[in-house]
Amino acid sequence: YRHTVNSAAGGDFFANVYATSKALDHPDFRRELSHMWAQNGYAYSLIQFNNGLHGWHLSVEEYARLYEAAVAHIRWSQPDAHLVIALSTPVFLPHTTTPDPDKNEQVRRRNEAAAEIAAKYQASVNDLYTAMWDRPDLRLPDGYHYNEAGTVYQGETVAACIRKLLSTKGCI
Repeated sequence: YRHTVNSAAGGDFFANVYATSKALDHPDFRRELSHMWAQNGYAYSLIQFNNGLHGWHLSVEEYARLYEAAVAHIRWSQPDAHLVIALSTPVFLPHTTTPDPDKNEQVRRRNEAAAEIAAKYQASVNDLYTAMWDRPDLRLPDGYHYNEAGTVYQGETVAACIRKLLSTKGCI
């Protein structure tokens, strides 16, 4: 949804992206984050971070430990950036409007851990879980991903959060 964020920004800010399907325990995950900072040479003013729908093999406790390590790494790498933790979107059973009983519960518990980490690191929270919860019209049948209108909606939601943060320092 980066393109929508940039379009909605109207030139007031610019969104860059590091996207990966690597889980937090992948040995290259933090190395690639560091490479992004070095490659671009940017000092970011705001970073939104999420990695919640990868690494289903991780317990919630392992996930929280690794998520906090990633947040600490971001803080160390970009100390002046305002950090935003984006909560992960819900997971539904394929071709239904029924939440996946196992995976969605894991997402919910991971989001709780991410929100606690956000509080610990004085980061804002962008609640994409709630934003996407009751929007079956925006989901693809796989239960995970979103259609074009859904990615536009997410991008507009993220852009609104960023705009609010830049003006008031609060997203939720």
